[in-house]
Amino acid sequence: LALQTRLLRVLEERQVVPIGGEPQAVDVRIVSATHRDLLERVEQGSFREDLYYRLNGLEVALPAVRERSDKDALLEFLLRQEAQGQHVQLAPEARQALLDFAWPGNVRQMRNVLRTLVALCEGSLVRFPDLPTLVRAHATSVGAGLPANEGNALALPCQVGPLRGQARSHRSGVGPEGSVGVDVLQGAERQALMDVLEAKHWHLTRVAEHLGISRNTLYRKLRKHGIARGV
Repeated sequence: LALQTRLLRVLEERQVVPIGGEPQAVDVRIVSATHRDLLERVEQGSFREDLYYRLNGLEVALPAVRERSDKDALLEFLLRQEAQGQHVQLAPEARQALLDFAWPGNVRQMRNVLRTLVALCEGSLVRFPDLPTLVRAHATSVGAGLPANEGNALALPCQVGPLRGQARSHRSGVGPEGSVGVDVLQGAERQALMDVLEAKHWHLTRVAEHLGISRNTLYRKLRKHGIARGV
């Protein structure tokens, strides 16, 4: 709140005071972004109401990637940017899996994934097995991006053994296949998190950057799966 008060004063008086200096006039335009509900924060008392109305001149609502109707065009645009002139293409099943993924980290996560794919793909074609574990797990659970026989197997390309057995055991005990997909997806996500944690030596900032998500999102996922150091 103290910093909010200082920012409000700058906006109202249009001047700043350097440390040890005299007030200096400034002429600036503020562009700000947030994924928080600031009106809710105002009601909670954690965001100044007068500052909110000072900043809220022109509001542009940007939908999450999962809600955008132009995901295909966005995917192609980011791929061209990251390829930097290289001729890199997405195989149909890989493209569909990327389009169907929820992208909780939005454009930043999508860009990071595409950057990794461009750097690591062999040749000029990105195939389904090249995708990150989380993306493949989601596609496998819903049967998207895979031929029919692979989608029904509910197994990850790099984890066929244990997950396929798990899927069969669940099928014998439950009716709808949807619940099987959820169980497999949760298990795959937990294993993917463990793999990255070990690879990054439990450095959570690097883990979050590698996954293209915020540290807060990473903490929520760790709590969700009951993961702690040494687990």
